[in-house]
Amino acid sequence: MSRHPPALLLATAALLVAWASPPPRFDQAAADAVAAEVLARAPSAALTIAVERRGEVLFARGYGLANVKDRVEASGETVYPICSISKNFAAAAVLKLVEQGRVVRDAPAARYLPGVAGLSPEITVDELLNHSSGLGSYNEGAGWDAVAARAIPRGEMLARIASAPRVPPGREWGYSNSAYYLAGGLVENVSGKSYWEFLEEEFFRPLGMRHARPCAEVEVSARARGYRAEKGSLVGAETENWWNPFAGGGLCMTSRDLLAWEAALDSGRILSAESVRAMRTPTRFPDGRRYDYGLGTRMGTFEGHPVVGHTGGGQGFSTVLMRFPEDGLTVVVLKNFSGGPAAATIAARLTRRLLGLPGFAPRGGAPPAGVLSAVAGDWLGDDGPFRLATRDGKLAVELPGGAAPFESPWMGGTTFAAGEEETARFEVANGRSGRASVYGGGLFESVIRRSKPGDGTVSRNP
Repeated sequence: MSRHPPALLLATAALLVAWASPPPRFDQAAADAVAAEVLARAPSAALTIAVERRGEVLFARGYGLANVKDRVEASGETVYPICSISKNFAAAAVLKLVEQGRVVRDAPAARYLPGVAGLSPEITVDELLNHSSGLGSYNEGAGWDAVAARAIPRGEMLARIASAPRVPPGREWGYSNSAYYLAGGLVENVSGKSYWEFLEEEFFRPLGMRHARPCAEVEVSARARGYRAEKGSLVGAETENWWNPFAGGGLCMTSRDLLAWEAALDSGRILSAESVRAMRTPTRFPDGRRYDYGLGTRMGTFEGHPVVGHTGGGQGFSTVLMRFPEDGLTVVVLKNFSGGPAAATIAARLTRRLLGLPGFAPRGGAPPAGVLSAVAGDWLGDDGPFRLATRDGKLAVELPGGAAPFESPWMGGTTFAAGEEETARFEVANGRSGRASVYGGGLFESVIRRSKPGDGTVSRNP
């Protein structure tokens, strides 16, 4: 007998979980209102929102302009670059090879990537997928902008990965686009097919995801364009060649394609229950630390509701796929301009209305003095260095360059608000914190750390 439950049993189990909780409410006017709030802040372009509940697509609608110059309106069928949501597919592709007995998760990744210079034999396959490889990202540093517009050949990209700064594997969580570039190469080496062909044959065609393909193969006129604000107007934001992100961020598709993908994962149609569980199991380190990122999957809780999925961003786009398994609810937001709230914030606003939750708000009151003293000091995050300081019994954020300090409201325990629907949960030991997990819309985003002398680089974490 197979050790994996058949798809029917998986689907039945998912329904029982969903029926055990009150059904999410859906009001189309709520989605319309959330979209209107976002687009009212000029300059803006477009976003698409899609909602699925217990196997039924309730809503998929576009708002605004997918292409400003040609006045093309967004719809539920608009194709977007999904950016780093692509990592969810890359992890699934590797796990498909694991199921076929062709890859071992705790084996050295170098076994499946022969000839890749600088790839430590200590890095396992899982460590490529859970961002603990220590490899960093090929697109870090000022030199990347000078070459990003051209399609970088595989050998040149591997040389960039080999020469980039790194830390020993299995010791820290650090977002790594380089690791996912290598994961795509692993799929190609083991399967004997191009990465994109493997996705098409194993996932896209069986699931009817007819719009899913590499962005570099999609005509610009057939998808949303990416924009940024400049002097109060929208200008094109896309400056990097879409071939370069590869398995870590190179996919395009519609919101309905993403709903179909998430439904297939939950029902066992595309991967075994064991593989999906691996994708959604937090990363643990030998010293006991745990981070809510599995294999190509972000996790967390949203007002007590477990949530899984992934975010993406870059070149003007902001994307999110959120699945609330206990509520039988999936929310997708795809956005094509860099101003205003991120896609995860927009999805969180809508989810609060769908689940009847109160608005985002800090706990209020003054945090304990011991917590304030534990977190005060110099820190380094995805957006650069900053300082946390105590002011009048509250936590203040001080940015370099003379910007005015602003308060980081207390959310209870060792958690502080970092923005709307964004929180930082500090690890405190012996009266001092050296790390914190950042969450957006309930999903784990990144780890911030106390800065050290000489820190000056920032990881790009879309």
